[in-house]
Amino acid sequence: RKESRMKYYLIASFSIALFFGVMNIYYLHHDLSKKWPYIMYVVWFSCFLFLAAYSLIYAGCKLMRPGISAQVRSLILKRHLLCILLFMTANSYIFIIAITYTRNPLYNP
Repeated sequence: RKESRMKYYLIASFSIALFFGVMNIYYLHHDLSKKWPYIMYVVWFSCFLFLAAYSLIYAGCKLMRPGISAQVRSLILKRHLLCILLFMTANSYIFIIAITYTRNPLYNP
């Protein structure tokens, strides 16, 4: 029963990735907007930030159940937080370039 949502997750993630992949190829091939990849990145990175906050809250709530020691709970939450911070740090340069380019199209990174 726990995995009953997995098929919907797989279908949704594949459909979204396919949609944005096709849109990216279409806009780059037809030269309609050179801003499209940057706008797409800003939107997805913003969604990631929202989902990261939600994920931390959800993990904290699930870990508060009885049967998990305080040490294990803190270790899991620290690792989860560090993983999110590492991803944000690694992608912050690309995020800044994307915002700069969408606000000033004459800027060429």
